[in-house]
Amino acid sequence: MNAISNADFYIDCHMRFSPFPHQETEFREHRDSQARALLWSMRCGKTKSCIDLACYLLEEQKIKTILIVAPNGVHENWVSREIPAHLWHSMRANVAFWRSSSKKIAEDIEARIKEAKPLFLSINSEALMLDRVLKLIGGLLKRGPALLIVDESHDFRRPGAKRTKRIRSLSRHFAYRRILTGTLVENSPLAAYSQFEILQPGALGVKTYGEFKYLYTETAFRPGARHGQESIVGYKNLDKMSEKIARWSSKVGREGMPPFVHTVHDFEIKGPQWKMYQTLKKSFILALDSGKKVAAAEGGARMIKMQQVLSGFIIDETGSVESLVPFEENPRLLALSEVLENLEGKSIIWCRFKEDIRLVKKLMEAKGLNSVEYHGGTSPKDRQASIEAFMKDPSCMIFIGQPKAGGTGINLSSASNVIWYSHVFDAIDRAQASERATQIGGKSITITDLSAMHSLDNYILSKLKDKKSISSEVITAKDL
Repeated sequence: MNAISNADFYIDCHMRFSPFPHQETEFREHRDSQARALLWSMRCGKTKSCIDLACYLLEEQKIKTILIVAPNGVHENWVSREIPAHLWHSMRANVAFWRSSSKKIAEDIEARIKEAKPLFLSINSEALMLDRVLKLIGGLLKRGPALLIVDESHDFRRPGAKRTKRIRSLSRHFAYRRILTGTLVENSPLAAYSQFEILQPGALGVKTYGEFKYLYTETAFRPGARHGQESIVGYKNLDKMSEKIARWSSKVGREGMPPFVHTVHDFEIKGPQWKMYQTLKKSFILALDSGKKVAAAEGGARMIKMQQVLSGFIIDETGSVESLVPFEENPRLLALSEVLENLEGKSIIWCRFKEDIRLVKKLMEAKGLNSVEYHGGTSPKDRQASIEAFMKDPSCMIFIGQPKAGGTGINLSSASNVIWYSHVFDAIDRAQASERATQIGGKSITITDLSAMHSLDNYILSKLKDKKSISSEVITAKDL
């Protein structure tokens, strides 16, 4: 068979679903490439393409196993939903994912490694730092050549982070490597360096991060800084960087994806709650009516406390939550209620804090709206149940989630609306979470931001609109 007919055979006879044009092109032209980056907008089918690649490499006996590294929760979604949905008709394979809460999981994975069947093993990014997981990966590699898939590779955008160094070191031992992200350089062009180092050392033409920064940034001395201290004031040679990135990757934009319709719902905070906010803005200590005093350091820590006040509560150093306004008078909840009354279809409500989620859940119960939760404290079993209910149960209208837990890798495309009840500081987290409602060729999605007027909300949204993450060290009181 020639290359084209061989590709046709696999597409026509093995794939469960016909690929979209960009998926088919990637398969035809790059299924034998050792290292590739799929820089596709979110919800454009990166997962299916990698499962097709894995099945092809297994069918051709070029690999024995597949290791998937993904954010927590996303790694489970690969095993519970994506692989069963897209595994080729002819393929029989073991699948497993790492769960640190399960004492027997390591033994189960070790047993599967010893079996002759092909194995898909999915681990969360944080697990790379565990010695037990490294031992499992070592056993996996002893089986023979393997494919490494790093999903949401922007998780490894910080070159100096321990887990970034760990994945770069491990990747050298894999015969085939793929990185997947729809937000390669959402925060900074410099984020590309460590992600492409996973594919191959020097993939972007330099040996060190220092050299990379020198080639692509403009720097200047900061006023009042110590001698030799510089800060980045701009970027240069980005066309050359794009050329180097293009050698390893394919890019797919939002063509065919539903458009976003953005709205901001402003609301006003008055009385004692607003006075507390102003006090915290000017001071590092907030005295509560209960007699407690809550400290907030400069920068990001103070912003978090200010966000809490804007939501009607504050969390002290012991983790205790103190309400600042009665539930039925909470301005943010009242604003959310107004928004929901004017929306049709299912809605995703993203909340920064667990206390936000508790309050929103209470509001949904008061309004008689069937809802599910998805946050850091939700068990893997309950997370999957929440997704299933929201996607399949017509009566389940509301998905209340925490972006850090549910903002990546899960399919919530039954939603017509995304509401940001409280806001994250990271542009990537924001973009990822908003995309959970989309699918190729789907309907338009309404995104609504709740914003307390003349407050920190305005500052956060202005930065995120420009796709900038908020760096605490450059924030002053006048910005808040």
